[in-house]
Amino acid sequence: MPRQAKKTTSLIALLNETSMKTLPTLTALALLIPCGLATAQTNIQHNRSAFSPLTSGGNTLAASLVDDFETYSVAVGSAENTLSSSIDDLTVTGTGQGPGLVADGCSYSAGTAGTIQWNGDTYFSLSSRTILANGTATLTLTYDSPQGDLSFDLDAFAGFPDTATITGYDSGGNLIFSNPPLTLPGGSPVNYSYVGASVSEIRIAGIYGSWSPMLDNHAYGSGGPILAVSGVCPGPSTVDLSGATPFGLVAFANGSVGSFLIPNGSCAGVSLDISNPTLLGMIPADLNGTISLPVNLPTAFCGTTLQAVDLTSCTVSNTVVL
Repeated sequence: MPRQAKKTTSLIALLNETSMKTLPTLTALALLIPCGLATAQTNIQHNRSAFSPLTSGGNTLAASLVDDFETYSVAVGSAENTLSSSIDDLTVTGTGQGPGLVADGCSYSAGTAGTIQWNGDTYFSLSSRTILANGTATLTLTYDSPQGDLSFDLDAFAGFPDTATITGYDSGGNLIFSNPPLTLPGGSPVNYSYVGASVSEIRIAGIYGSWSPMLDNHAYGSGGPILAVSGVCPGPSTVDLSGATPFGLVAFANGSVGSFLIPNGSCAGVSLDISNPTLLGMIPADLNGTISLPVNLPTAFCGTTLQAVDLTSCTVSNTVVL
């Protein structure tokens, strides 16, 4: 419809302007929803290219958290079972090491059937320390907050090539993506990076029943704002945003799951996790960088994906399906 096309185009135009009209509440923004908004989902972007920061308008959106797994004391050429089924920043392992073994933002789990094993340099030709799930084929990464861009290296023991299947899930356990099998020749790390709809959990599964692929150099956390919606759709809800630039403008847009690259302007090169986005409006954050908006969501919103863009830092929030 002509009206829908106009709103999609306006996202590009308004993100390029330096002076924009702000709207006081998302209730007012709901009036901008085009009729017949498509809710069909498209494939999520994921690839195996090397992780690199997003650069746009002089702003570098790099991962702010990196786990290189060099903190655990393990002898060169050997490995050690930590005797712990999961590891996070507060964990003291069954071997007495920790806390502070990994960053505050992600936990690493071998589930109820296994334990985390820490591998030392040169162990089976490894070039650095890594972790794996021992006693199970799957290593699970669970994030404290949803992530839309992340990267890690995977490896297999020299002489034991592996094939990794990587799947991502939202906080409700719904499948967000599943990648084609990733070949790990062994003794040579393979990088995997993901940019797409926000995920709360990553599962890395190999072909051996007794151990998972090895994980190293896990980078995540772009430092963007965190978006949350509570309530019902259709009906009364609250949209909350934290981590934005104090007093900075935040753009809200919705669409179907997919991707959209802002082509020019101060936020050129920033990727949204929604396709054919419709700009809903601009809201200023408060002195704490937060926004809290009561809204009565109309039926047309339900099933669409909402995302916010901090127009000062050019960082994007996680996505929320309404």
